[in-house]
Amino acid sequence: MSEAVTIKNAAIGEEYYKIRHKSGCEIIVYPKNFSSSYAVIASKYGFVHSAIEMDSKVLELPDGIAHFLEHKMFENIDGEDTFAKFGTLGASANAYTTFDKTAYLFSTTGDFYAALAVLLESMYAPHFTEENVAKERGIIEQEIVMYDDDPSDALYLALMDAMYHVNPVKKSIVGTAETIAEITPKLLYECFDAFYHPSSMVLVVCGQVDVKSVLVVTDKYLPDLPMVDMEVQKFDEPKAVRLPLVKINRQVSKPKIAIGIKDIEISADSTERLKKQLTLNILCLMLFSTSSEFASKLYEDGLISAPLSYWQQHYPTFSHIHLYAESDCYDEVYSRFLEFVETVKRDGVIDDDFVRTKRDVYANYVMTFQSTENISETVLDATIAGYEMLASIEVLDEITCADVWQMAREIFQDEHYTFAVVEKSESATSNVK
Repeated sequence: MSEAVTIKNAAIGEEYYKIRHKSGCEIIVYPKNFSSSYAVIASKYGFVHSAIEMDSKVLELPDGIAHFLEHKMFENIDGEDTFAKFGTLGASANAYTTFDKTAYLFSTTGDFYAALAVLLESMYAPHFTEENVAKERGIIEQEIVMYDDDPSDALYLALMDAMYHVNPVKKSIVGTAETIAEITPKLLYECFDAFYHPSSMVLVVCGQVDVKSVLVVTDKYLPDLPMVDMEVQKFDEPKAVRLPLVKINRQVSKPKIAIGIKDIEISADSTERLKKQLTLNILCLMLFSTSSEFASKLYEDGLISAPLSYWQQHYPTFSHIHLYAESDCYDEVYSRFLEFVETVKRDGVIDDDFVRTKRDVYANYVMTFQSTENISETVLDATIAGYEMLASIEVLDEITCADVWQMAREIFQDEHYTFAVVEKSESATSNVK
């Protein structure tokens, strides 16, 4: 039996077990006496992985293929849908593709280990044919049209395309009609072989589970496959945004706007990345949350029609902050943003605000432990990012007010900003360059 290593944090009374399975899969078992149990297995394959070197050859992957592969993994050679198998066990299943992973999951209050067997068995019985690939292509083409028609999705893609020069994060998860037309059963099998080897997978289980019982199932269903000699191709992204301004036309009742703040200073050290992620989290909460002075003033002055929202991400291959709003006075909103961040850079952040915000981040972290889904997904993200989920408290304790101010001075630079607007139009055309 594979040896389990205990990971614990005595300060918050949490612990889990980490196992490197004989197949190469990394397994995390997180016992919790909750009514439901949860499992998620993920390939470290997301839509940003656009090219790989395998067998001394570079394989360029069509945009959208990770998402396409996700759609096909629960389809079986016997014709029975895997979702139906989960249903007979009283389990609710799903799957999703993100920037850095493709994940398959279920939640159940019933027979957890039977459902786990279904999940793992489905991972290693891929069934791709010309017929079922063509059928899926038609389904995803409709999804592509839906994303393009949605003003919020169109705004996000326009912003990302303007912010980044070559980073694959600028592309759509679902691809385009042209790129998914390139996807064949052969290419899907090549991607599966490259990215779904157990050594590229992470399995997290949480709930009324124990290590021994989990390993009984994984020993049966995780295959011992030969290693694949594969490396993801790297790229060199410039610091400055590609375009400082982009406008597109969609049928909206009020213009939608987004401000992108680009950051490519990403450490190779996972602990340093975690510290920066938490520091950026504190910075954004202080400056851009709905209760912040900046967001409140925009709303009170009638410059935005709904509360300002933000999205902050810091991954091994990209990092940015996005701000979103609706406004008829979008030029004034952007001017206010530029003035505000220059004031922050000059005057710093208020220590009392920092202490209060850091306490909020800590409280939000502790809230994670209230559900098996939140625990599992947070552990999964941390594991793929290369750090221990329970290490966040110690790293958070190290962050100072001076760290947050320094972060603001580094990231708030004119060359890092892209301003994107969806303007009112009767047509559905775009003028993205």
